[in-house]
Amino acid sequence: MCTTVGIIEAGRLVASGKVEDILKRARAHREFLVDLVREADAERASKALEGAPGVREVAAAGKRLRLVLGATEEEIAAVPALLAAQGVAFVGFREDLADLETAFLTLTRGELA
Repeated sequence: MCTTVGIIEAGRLVASGKVEDILKRARAHREFLVDLVREADAERASKALEGAPGVREVAAAGKRLRLVLGATEEEIAAVPALLAAQGVAFVGFREDLADLETAFLTLTRGELA
């Protein structure tokens, strides 16, 4: 499996590097998913996270929260502890990376050679 990629537009290299780094670069802010144990905790979790350092947006859909973070690594690492302190049970906390197609469309301008 390939671990590095290059994105070329109109014969010009516009991005290159590790796949993970390119995917992170494709988004202005990092997005994370939180999988809750109980849907009933979604509102409480949302309220606990709104206004927390680095949290730009919180959206709940069923037992899943989508977080948009403009945060430092330390602020990101604090999210699970913040949820636990509020008694919110969750089974997953992970970054939702863009796919390579999204990265390509984000990093290019649609120019043809």
